[in-house]
Amino acid sequence: MVLGGAAMGQVDPGDLAAFDAMRPDPGKYRTDMELVSFEAPGMPANMRGMMSQMMASGFQRENTYCLTPEDTGQDWLEQMSNSDCTLDEFSADGNSFSTAMSCDMEGQSATIAMTGTASGNSSDVTMAMDFAVPDMGRITMTMRMQSQRVGECG
Repeated sequence: MVLGGAAMGQVDPGDLAAFDAMRPDPGKYRTDMELVSFEAPGMPANMRGMMSQMMASGFQRENTYCLTPEDTGQDWLEQMSNSDCTLDEFSADGNSFSTAMSCDMEGQSATIAMTGTASGNSSDVTMAMDFAVPDMGRITMTMRMQSQRVGECG
């Protein structure tokens, strides 16, 4: 992930420091993911339903990650987005934050917006994605990720 890129002026250094301060404590985290919405107006209805079900079932697998004492708020954000992204906008206030990113997801450009809260042992983040798929058109989806610290890294 690149912080800011050409849009670094939109990212306040104080916000980045606030985000780093709200980073969850080091340890192993379990993330429960939920597909909130899936829209693909250019896709045939039967294919759209099948893809929505496939995405929703994919989110049901166990997802864990580890944060070490050396990890920064940027490292945590990278683990959440899991893509090659440039952070275009960022703001943080207390334990709440919001981001806007431009990403390259396996050769396709996408925009990702995240809003959420984070504390020492948990986070609750809603991510909205908008991207184009060749021969299928634009796809937008929203997912919710709730992470809870479950122990030490092993």
